[in-house]
Amino acid sequence: MSNTKETALKELEKAKRAAEKAGFSVTGIIKKQYNYEFSATKNGGKFKVQFYFGKKGLRKVVQGNTLTPEYRELRDLATETIELFNEKEEGKEPSKYIGTDESGKGDIFGPLVVAAVYSDELVRLRLRAAGVRDSKEINNTEIENLAKKIPELTDNKFVVLSLSPEEYNKRYKEFGNLNKMLNWLHSEAIKELLKKVECDVVITDKFSNAELDLAFESGYGKIRFLQYQKAEKFTGVAAASVLARAEMQKWFKKNKYKGKMLPKGASEKAEKFLGEILKSSEKNELVKYAKLHFKSFNKF
Repeated sequence: MSNTKETALKELEKAKRAAEKAGFSVTGIIKKQYNYEFSATKNGGKFKVQFYFGKKGLRKVVQGNTLTPEYRELRDLATETIELFNEKEEGKEPSKYIGTDESGKGDIFGPLVVAAVYSDELVRLRLRAAGVRDSKEINNTEIENLAKKIPELTDNKFVVLSLSPEEYNKRYKEFGNLNKMLNWLHSEAIKELLKKVECDVVITDKFSNAELDLAFESGYGKIRFLQYQKAEKFTGVAAASVLARAEMQKWFKKNKYKGKMLPKGASEKAEKFLGEILKSSEKNELVKYAKLHFKSFNKF
């Protein structure tokens, strides 16, 4: 058994014991081709806990009605969200902070989006109750539904900035580096949000090995910037990830090439679509749809 499989099994056994202790009725653990899983029920709610052991490492998934308190309880137990926030100081969720996240940096087509969300204790409770979590765990339909709720849940204390491909390409020529551009766009989103709220802590996902270096003009006060790997464990960052991805989805629905949906990501499908456009006489139109500095362009 590989180390990842062993870890998945041990972690799932631990989650199963925690669920039983919390009053869930649970089944035995079943091994599937790519994951271990068990089912759980409580107060009429039916759920499935799945721990995947793929090439990218351990991935924890909880299925069920995300709007119920039982789902949120089981999710926290299974993914150890509560333990992350209470076990050590640097993992605690501050009482109030601005969380930021981005979407689109790895997509050949589409914009670059950064969202910033203000979170305090009341907002955090509202967001969690609504089922807000890391957008990578949520399907497209739920992303859209949650994004519609976030303005009310946060009292409109959020900002979403989107660089269209055309604007992105212009800015990239100025910065010459994606991380520098991300640094700038995160900064702009935070500045806009600071016009609405008073806050001295910002949490963002660590998008590069360099420290976040935001050069604010005088008047913003002393701000502490915290970067974490997988910062979506913080509710405000998770909300920002939902808003950013929802904005991306909106762009892809609105902007089609000759009536065809543009592929997301930088997959083989996306590269093939890019190649077809490059072979046509309309390749100059790509500036409106694609990020021109991607290495994929060198393949054609």
